[in-house]
Amino acid sequence: MYLQKEWGEKATQAFVKKTYEFLDLLIDFHEIGSVENADRQIRGFVIVKQVAIFYKLKGNNIVILNFYDNRQNPKRKKYR
Repeated sequence: MYLQKEWGEKATQAFVKKTYEFLDLLIDFHEIGSVENADRQIRGFVIVKQVAIFYKLKGNNIVILNFYDNRQNPKRKKYR
């Protein structure tokens, strides 16, 4: 709902499609993202120029940590 209100229906659908395409790639290529925090083994990937996704590998699982608005101050990045 939030994205539809802020971005509109068409942009939201495109973002969701790109997110699923990334997740499909991530299944086969776990290390596709760049290392964002080596100590915590967190990787990031820019889905669209405004939004990045952060994730980490935990055993055989991929844990999605956060979506981040790239227009924000980089000091506000949060990896939970």
